[in-house]
Amino acid sequence: MTCQSPLTARWKRQPQRFERADEKTQNEALALTNMYVLSRGFEDPMRSDMIAAVRKYASEVVNREWDAMAQASFQKSMDSEQNLWKVLLTYNPKDSRDQILL
Repeated sequence: MTCQSPLTARWKRQPQRFERADEKTQNEALALTNMYVLSRGFEDPMRSDMIAAVRKYASEVVNREWDAMAQASFQKSMDSEQNLWKVLLTYNPKDSRDQILL
């Protein structure tokens, strides 16, 4: 999967800066993909909660943060990221399989 932020064209004129931003974007996309795939190993309601949190985070990044970056008015919001961590950190594994997934 390849993801590129709206600043790609502008930053391509500054190769080192572009490469760092591109790498961060790819790492974040991979981390979200891994979390989504791992969530499928849980039973509901954890599975549904985790999938919803991953989707909310991805949606906020793509629909709000990238638009704001393109207009040079970006302000990081931690709400969806904190929600994702809350889902993970408040879950009590019910067996050793769940513990391995976390």
